[in-house]
Amino acid sequence: MQTLRIAGALALTLLIATPATAVEVQGMKDFVALHGHYAPKGDCSRLPRFEVNAAGIRFEVAAGKFEQVSTLEYAASYGGYDYEGPTQWFFPFGRDGNYPVLMSFNADEKTGAVAIEPHDEGAPGGPALSARNKALVAGSPYSRCR
Repeated sequence: MQTLRIAGALALTLLIATPATAVEVQGMKDFVALHGHYAPKGDCSRLPRFEVNAAGIRFEVAAGKFEQVSTLEYAASYGGYDYEGPTQWFFPFGRDGNYPVLMSFNADEKTGAVAIEPHDEGAPGGPALSARNKALVAGSPYSRCR
């Protein structure tokens, strides 16, 4: 009887749960509030740093070496179906279900804060972070440049 109740509760949970939805976006033109320059603790003399603009996100991990990302995955429902807070989640790298890092804009409900954390790379049992992604994760948290 106990097993039947647990199985029923699990089935109900699976029926109610809404999967997170990611949407491919071209550039960041629809996310004007996120546009700006970001660096560790808002100090733009430090690396890594990045700029969000209409074209996308331009990363500078090593001095003078830029990587423009124009196609991103916007995790539209990452906070759950009823989330109404300011945090917005993006996967700037990867495709086809492999997303090495997760960027959280307005992280921890703080406007202008950005967290970059391991997702598919650096996770327990997964592949190690690439050099670029390791540097981006190590620089987190980021905030708008002062």
